[in-house]
Amino acid sequence: MVSNKFSDWLLGTAQFGMPYGVTNDRGQTSADEAWRMINLALRSGAVGVDTAAGYGDAEKVLSLDVLSARITTKVSCQSDLTIRQQVENSLVNMGCSCVDSVLIHDAESLKISGALQSVSRQLEELKSEQLITAAGVSVYEVEQTKALLDHWIPDVVQIPLNPLNQSFLESGEAQRLKKAGVTLQSRSLFLQGVLLTSLLPHRLQKLTDLFDNWQAFLRKNEMSTLSACKSFAAAQDCIDHWVLGFENYAQLEAFIAAPVQNVSMQSCAVKDIDRVNPSKW
Repeated sequence: MVSNKFSDWLLGTAQFGMPYGVTNDRGQTSADEAWRMINLALRSGAVGVDTAAGYGDAEKVLSLDVLSARITTKVSCQSDLTIRQQVENSLVNMGCSCVDSVLIHDAESLKISGALQSVSRQLEELKSEQLITAAGVSVYEVEQTKALLDHWIPDVVQIPLNPLNQSFLESGEAQRLKKAGVTLQSRSLFLQGVLLTSLLPHRLQKLTDLFDNWQAFLRKNEMSTLSACKSFAAAQDCIDHWVLGFENYAQLEAFIAAPVQNVSMQSCAVKDIDRVNPSKW
């Protein structure tokens, strides 16, 4: 039985359009398996999907017009296309007339003079035309949202959060966003698969001490990797929607079946956040 805490999660689709994740050795998920996963997720508490134009062919694989589901997609400020053109292309790719949320994928670009005002205005126009229901931004670091709320209160902010990276909790930024009325989505629960693997990829050997500490925590508490990650997520009441991506059907099925345990993971948090920020690996 799926925990009630996951009754409104979103299925991540990066793997559906490209070989995503530092521990992914199987490559891109096939379209047939992707649809099996979508159907299983929607039967098991998911209310929609998270995708992006930058995820290769993911939007085309989805063809979301056949689904009654919440859709989050993302656009880039660095594209040669306008925000409107990118959203319109996404709607065509997915065969739908509107999406639930559109997020800016490259939050750092909003720091450029005038960018935030221009982008937020374009997104508000799309909302007024009912092409999108909500507008927001996907971020990597606490500092990115601290500056944001002084000039724009987005409908949705997507943050990284997992047992090793608890920066948005420890800084109080997640709570501040919630107090401002922002819907919080959280991604990177598995840290691109690092928290699920039994063997750290060679390119990430610099994280050996962190990985060893994580493995020791699992052994001490007699928890599987999936159960530990799911238990961490279930304990975070401030998160409205978890974005959960899986490499294959079996992994998704195992996560759904994994038990939730009441175990504190505060000791797992890493202080040097750059070490657990995939954009800096």
